[in-house]
Amino acid sequence: MSEHSTKDQPTATAATAVPASFRAECDHDVDTVFEALTVEVRSAIAYTRTAQPSFPDVLVDLTAKSQADLDELVRVIGGVPDCHVILETFRQVPLCDNSLDRDRRMHASNPAPR
Repeated sequence: MSEHSTKDQPTATAATAVPASFRAECDHDVDTVFEALTVEVRSAIAYTRTAQPSFPDVLVDLTAKSQADLDELVRVIGGVPDCHVILETFRQVPLCDNSLDRDRRMHASNPAPR
């Protein structure tokens, strides 16, 4: 398991933190999504990723500083080529509460449910 954090990363308080989680096909997809975010939004999202034994899949549990930051993440996910698994498994719940089942109705024009 690896954890993303930066020294300048803000810490969200329990009252304002917005949880979310998703599954990605591979580490590269997670990297691509977070690299596509603005520095401001990227620094407002703390996340951990967990590799799956015997599979390339990666599970991501995150906390955003605000709903606006999470909304921007979803917008970016929808615009990154070949990141459909992330979009289809994205839920605004902690990883422990996410079934990670793919909702194939999700696509860039239909944002992930809250």
